[in-house]
Amino acid sequence: MKATVISHLNINDFIESAKSKVLIAGYGSLLSQYSRQTYSQIMGPSIPVMVKGWERNWITRSISEEQTYAGAIPNRTSQLSAQLIPLQFNDSFEKREQDYRFTKILPQSVHLQGIDTLQNKALQQLLIKTPIYICETLAIEPSTPEYPVSLSYVETCLAGSYESRREKGIKAFLKSTNGWENTQFYDDRENHRYPRSSLVMPEQRNEWGELYLRMFSALTRNITFE
Repeated sequence: MKATVISHLNINDFIESAKSKVLIAGYGSLLSQYSRQTYSQIMGPSIPVMVKGWERNWITRSISEEQTYAGAIPNRTSQLSAQLIPLQFNDSFEKREQDYRFTKILPQSVHLQGIDTLQNKALQQLLIKTPIYICETLAIEPSTPEYPVSLSYVETCLAGSYESRREKGIKAFLKSTNGWENTQFYDDRENHRYPRSSLVMPEQRNEWGELYLRMFSALTRNITFE
């Protein structure tokens, strides 16, 4: 399957929307446009990127929500897939990301994906001039049966990955996420426990490709079912 190429119009919209804002490299549920718009009123466009020097793992615990989420920690040998999102900090967004800290990253660590190379120069200039942040995990706390990773959360991340780059987005998320084999998952897909989840239909899962099916099949030994 060919990579999705972001149109010139979308790139221009992204550049325009980033004026007087900062950029966030969203690598968890912020990957999902539905989740961003519905729960945080982040309406602008985003672009897919890989962020070098950062590792995504299931290590961020939310005590209040009794769940564990994806977190990012510095690791010079790793990279993670993300959506670059223009926004202005506000109370709603900061509450959503309360278990993280906003860490500034260098523009050279951000690599554009599936974008017409003719537009790279304008985007690179934007990255140089605009502060870029990633949500760094405050405390590394792996999942437990009391604080599992909900599959509705995982599928929200995958839905966002598929939106931007189709099956290549799914592969990028699965392959640039560590800790699958050591994580306690909870199958809540019929009754979502994750409060900012996307709506995922069974037919959508069928579009996500063989890698998704193999990965989720391998995870069943760590999944608690309803």
